[in-house]
Amino acid sequence: MNSKEIKDVLLQQFKQTASKKPIHIIPSGKKWAIVKFRAKRASKIYTHREQVYFHAKQMGEHIVVHNEDGTVLFKEGC
Repeated sequence: MNSKEIKDVLLQQFKQTASKKPIHIIPSGKKWAIVKFRAKRASKIYTHREQVYFHAKQMGEHIVVHNEDGTVLFKEGC
């Protein structure tokens, strides 16, 4: 590969990873919500954090899971 081809491949990879926005799993009362990056409202509400995590994994690769108090429990793929 020449330098132009390498540059094009790297630019394409950067665009793919930069376009993936994190999905947050946050508490919503006694339930759990999926909130997409910069969204003002939840996409879905679930009763168990395990349910919401399963569905968030289907929606995207970058997931941020929060505790009941709102602090970050862990990040996956970020």
